[in-house]
Amino acid sequence: MAIVEYAHRTGTYPKLRVCWITSGGKNCSQCEKCLRTLYGLMAEGEDPTHYGFDLSSLDPVRRRRILFSQSKNMRLANWEPILLRFRETRHYADDSRVNWIFRIKDLRHCPIQDQLYFLRRKYVRKLLHMFSNIRRALTGKRARKGK
Repeated sequence: MAIVEYAHRTGTYPKLRVCWITSGGKNCSQCEKCLRTLYGLMAEGEDPTHYGFDLSSLDPVRRRRILFSQSKNMRLANWEPILLRFRETRHYADDSRVNWIFRIKDLRHCPIQDQLYFLRRKYVRKLLHMFSNIRRALTGKRARKGK
């Protein structure tokens, strides 16, 4: 990570401003963008507080929800390099704020996300079919039998 290399080369830690949610020059350390940057720094063995992040606000439920609320392609694009770097370096492996990362088997498969996707498709199809029948009934056309 170029920022970490810069900090080591110059001996100064730049205060990063990555958050688009907060104002006033601070990071919320809660949104997806803040979490990605903060965990990326931790994967490199750095302390994110030196770069302007607040580790006291790391909520375990929120971090998992943010990670797995994305589509599979977004998870792979945004988080896979960070997770692979953690596994490679083993930095913070004993830290309770980070050890959940080492328990993730594969970002390509998330059973909860897959179930939610299936349920959304199923109910959207049913709703579309129901609206189609209502429209036909209102326009005087014969409605098809429901599934």
